[in-house]
Amino acid sequence: MDPSKWAYNALIGVATLAKEYKTAVLENPRGSAEDIARQTYAGYNHGHGNRDWWFLDPKQVSKFRANQLKHDKRFLDVYQSQ
Repeated sequence: MDPSKWAYNALIGVATLAKEYKTAVLENPRGSAEDIARQTYAGYNHGHGNRDWWFLDPKQVSKFRANQLKHDKRFLDVYQSQ
């Protein structure tokens, strides 16, 4: 792997994560650390326009979205175990 590509990808990933975190804090100024983490993760993983996925009920969304929410749930489980 070209080290410059690795460094660039890491830089972009961190910048994207920072943007999602800042947005989560602005949109939920009184949100818990868990709420902020979940919205940040959803925005980073699913795209900025889908940062609200973290609070959706899997029973009320399409099969595709429900599958994606399972990934978010796994993130939450790991986050809570720390």
